[in-house]
Amino acid sequence: MANIWRDPRTPSGARRSGSSAHVTRQMQATADRVADDRRAPSSATSSGLSNGPSGGIARAHRLRRLQDDHSRARRRRSAKGNVARDRAGPRAVPRAQVAAAATTKVAMSRVRAVFERDETGAWVVRVPAVKGCHSHGRTLEQARARIREALRLFDVQRPDLAEEIRLPADLLATVRRARRARDRAQAQNAAAQSELRSAAARLARAGLSRRDAGDLLGLSRQRVQQLKTT
Repeated sequence: MANIWRDPRTPSGARRSGSSAHVTRQMQATADRVADDRRAPSSATSSGLSNGPSGGIARAHRLRRLQDDHSRARRRRSAKGNVARDRAGPRAVPRAQVAAAATTKVAMSRVRAVFERDETGAWVVRVPAVKGCHSHGRTLEQARARIREALRLFDVQRPDLAEEIRLPADLLATVRRARRARDRAQAQNAAAQSELRSAAARLARAGLSRRDAGDLLGLSRQRVQQLKTT
């Protein structure tokens, strides 16, 4: 029984009547709980719950037993679907297609680049074979470098530029004459160097010193030594 607090100022008769009322209320609450527990199984039965010791859900229908003969384990396919046209083809790329792609890539490695000057004096360069590929630069060297970078964006690696520099006709003629003269001078210089090298070797075999050989050939002795070693 729970402890009951008693006020010392309350008369003993009142204390006894209060204690009896409290005990009566506890007994009534216990009786109500027992009645609720007795009514619980009937309500569970009406809602479809089993009264058995398992306390599970009552079966509404009987289960059908199936034979485990693996008859449904694998779906059978029709033989008509297993024909050559329904099979996946080989994923390998034909040799002719690979060769064509390689040829195209090699052909694209040499591209024609057109250089023109605009009204400000800068160089504008474009590649007609690659649509949308163009660039510019203040000098020809800068324009070349930038058009190579632009070609790499179009998957053209290490392109060989065939330059077409567009200038007035008289300027182009002057440039061509100057380059031909330079080529002739380089060829003559190579021939002169060969003759000087042969003469220095013959003078050395004759016993002349480098100083005397240089004096005769109009060269310094250091240059004579270079001709002998090259």
